[in-house]
Amino acid sequence: MLIENAGASMNLLQDLWSDMPRGMTRPIGIKPEGSKIDRMAAQSAKIETGHVLLNDDQVDSVSQFLYWFQQRAFQHVPFALPIVFSTPREFLY
Repeated sequence: MLIENAGASMNLLQDLWSDMPRGMTRPIGIKPEGSKIDRMAAQSAKIETGHVLLNDDQVDSVSQFLYWFQQRAFQHVPFALPIVFSTPREFLY
């Protein structure tokens, strides 16, 4: 399990390290580098080429949020980067 070792997540990470639930593997603290947009932009090609598959629930929740965001909230805020979800050909058959 990876957890950001920054901000509010630092407390969670420290709590888990000091009192790890039974059967849980030790979480790894990751120090984020750059902005969230920069980090996602650097990894988005993996999603676009189909190397990252998302469960239906994750796709559903992301698409519903993006629709809600576009229709009801902050319409004046443009999206900085497109997010493309695709399925590799071997999973289509």
